[in-house]
Parts: sequence; structure tokens; C-alpha cells
Amino acid sequence: MSGLNGRENLIPFNERTEKEQREIRSKGGKASQAMQREKKRFKELAKMLSELEAPRKAKKQLQAMGIEETDATNKTLMLIGLMQSIQRDGNVKAFEKWQELIDEKDIATDQELAQENAQADLLNAIKKRSKKNAD
Repeated sequence: MSGLNGRENLIPFNERTEKEQREIRSKGGKASQAMQREKKRFKELAKMLSELEAPRKAKKQLQAMGIEETDATNKTLMLIGLMQSIQRDGNVKAFEKWQELIDEKDIATDQELAQENAQADLLNAIKKRSKKNAD
């Protein structure tokens, strides 16, 4: 093989006939639709599996933790796994996901914004006082 790694046989898209371009676009569109259908089906399956009842052994453990039987689902088990990953491993990504799930990320952002505003107000007050003292 030459130094172009097999690229010497490729024909640029803009040098193809209109018919070839249309066929390539059509194949790409069909492949994209098939992928979208697959993603949608995968998401539906994941949701269905997460909503299934937890296995008997896990249900007993969940009930011992004070979780009602109606909430004893695979989704609850996943939440517990997420929490354990945070506690045991200090998993930062899991922590961020947890914050997102319970909307604490928004609270933290609001608190940070309030703190930044307070600091800006303080700086403005200091600048005004310095200006008065300079005059």
C-alpha cells in the first residue's frame, strides 16, 4: 500500500454524479433513521427494566431500609448503587448525577450566585468609599 493508506481510490463527494450523491445521502438517511429507532427502543427497554419489581432478596433488604414495597423497583436499586458509589468510592460523576437527580445542583448554583453578588456589592462599596476619601 502506498503512503496514502488506500485513500488514492477515494472519489471526493463533490466530484461524484448527482445520482451517486443522492444514493449516498439516501443510504446515510436510512442508516440514521435505523440508529434513531434503535436508540429509542433501547431507551424504552431501559425504562421498562428499571420499573420492574426488584428481586425478592433485594426487596427484603429495601424493606429493612424502610423503603415501601411499592417503591422496591430496579430503579430504586440503581439509586442505592449510585449512592454507594459516592460513599464508598468518592465517585465525583456519581455525585454530580445525584445532585442533578435531587435538584441540588440548582441550589448550589443559586448559593454561588448570591455569594458572588454579595462580593460584588462589597467591592462596589469599597470603591465608593475610596473615591470619597480621594476627593
